[in-house]
Amino acid sequence: CYVGIEIELENLTGIKDSTWDTIQTGEDVTIETPHKLWIIRRDGSLRKVGAEFVSSKIYGKDIILALQELFTFFKDNDIKPTISERCSLHIHIDISDMSLDEYLYMLLTYTFTEPLLFNYCGEFRKDNLYCIPYVYTDDYVNQINSLFFEFRESTNQEYLKRALSLTEKYGALNILPTTSFGSLEFRLHPGTLDITKILEWINILLSIKKYSLGKAPEGFPEFVSGVGLQQEIYNIFGMELGNI
Repeated sequence: CYVGIEIELENLTGIKDSTWDTIQTGEDVTIETPHKLWIIRRDGSLRKVGAEFVSSKIYGKDIILALQELFTFFKDNDIKPTISERCSLHIHIDISDMSLDEYLYMLLTYTFTEPLLFNYCGEFRKDNLYCIPYVYTDDYVNQINSLFFEFRESTNQEYLKRALSLTEKYGALNILPTTSFGSLEFRLHPGTLDITKILEWINILLSIKKYSLGKAPEGFPEFVSGVGLQQEIYNIFGMELGNI
């Protein structure tokens, strides 16, 4: 499964002046790494010489390669990024190969597990204005109703775009990239430069997608209530409730 990684960082004082001048105009700049898998992008929510590093669509071993090359770039250029409460780690999970039923089931599974995911990422993240819990976002019930009940009866792609446009960009789960990038963006995780943490978080999110494959949303409530919460968490993540 392809993923995209976005890492927000501050104190990037080693970045070339020409790069800063370019990104301040709104133009992205490709980072000079061996495989050129990253761009640097202006982010107005960051301070103290902050910016966002955005990966290409990457898969499998290329995820580790991309992270290693980014951190080597920092080291080689004597860049010592810092992470504040403003910084986040955003992960895009490709959903372009999923059926509509599988996609909707993935949204249900995320909604069901969101409290656990916030527990994993840190409860303080719930107070971040750029990471609003999905079930707290404006008009959540109407959005879900539109996606689950109305669009499933329609083949009009423009209807889907309109329904998605009503969703909250800064929710912990951003579903707007569904039509623009063919992905779901998960915004819960705080900023980090720990490769192990980044990979673990990606694997947790991929578990939600894997669990949703081959399923349809109609049977979700009955199935969850039938097997029990503890067992269902194990089925999704392969770990006990207390470990996430």
